[in-house]
Amino acid sequence: RDLSLTQVVLFSAGMDARAFRLRWPAKLVLFEVDDAAVFDLKEPVLRRRRAKPACDRRIVRANLANAWTSKLLAAGFDPCRPAAFMIPWLAHFDATTAERVFREPGEVACAGNWLGTDFVGLDTIESPFMKPLLDKLAALGYPAWRFGVRDPESFLAERGWSAECAVLGAPEASYGRWRYGYIPRTVPDRAIPRHYLAVARKMPGKGNAR
Repeated sequence: RDLSLTQVVLFSAGMDARAFRLRWPAKLVLFEVDDAAVFDLKEPVLRRRRAKPACDRRIVRANLANAWTSKLLAAGFDPCRPAAFMIPWLAHFDATTAERVFREPGEVACAGNWLGTDFVGLDTIESPFMKPLLDKLAALGYPAWRFGVRDPESFLAERGWSAECAVLGAPEASYGRWRYGYIPRTVPDRAIPRHYLAVARKMPGKGNAR
C-alpha cells in the first residue's frame, strides 16, 4: 500500500465496510460515493451497530452516471493531496457514460494519484460461451452487459492513466482463490472471455487538477 495516501474515493460504495474493518494510515479521509437511497439504508444500520470508522469517513450522495465531482469537492476532497480512486465494474453502463466515469477523476486528480478498477473484456460480452449466462441474468432482471474493452492499458492511457493490468485468474492476481481455467494474455483476445484488474497512476499533463 502507498503510505503517502491521505484520501481514498470509493465509488458505488453500497454496504461496503472497509472504512470500519481495515487499518488505514493516520489521518486518511475515505469518501464513500453512492446514491442517496443507499445511505438512507446504510447509515441507520451503522448507527444501530454503533460502528466506528477507522478513518475519517465521509459520505457523498451522488451517482456515477451523473456529475459527482462538485459533490466530492464539497465533501472536502482536496485535489492537491495524494489520493486513490476505486472505480467499480461498469459493464452495465453504455460506452458514453463509462467514458465520462473514467474522464472525470482526471478533473480532480493530480499527477501520481492512484486508480483501481476492473474491466470486462469486450470479447466476453460477445462470446457465444457467455451467451447462456448473460441471457439468464437478463431473464432475472439484471441489466445487460454493454461496456467492455480489449486493451485496458491503452484505454486508460488515452484518458491520462498509466496502468498495469492482470487477467482475473492470473497467478499474480488470484491469491490461490481462483478455481477456474486461466488463459494467459499472450493468447489473442478474440472470442476468449476475460476480466481485467487494473492499477493505474495519473500521468502528468492535460487533465491534471494541478
